[in-house]
Amino acid sequence: SFRGVVDMSFFLFRLAKVYA
Repeated sequence: SFRGVVDMSFFLFRLAKVYA
């Protein structure tokens, strides 16, 4: 679903900030 894609994208974005 679109909501799942948004949640996954946000999770990956936070993960990228942590490892940046």
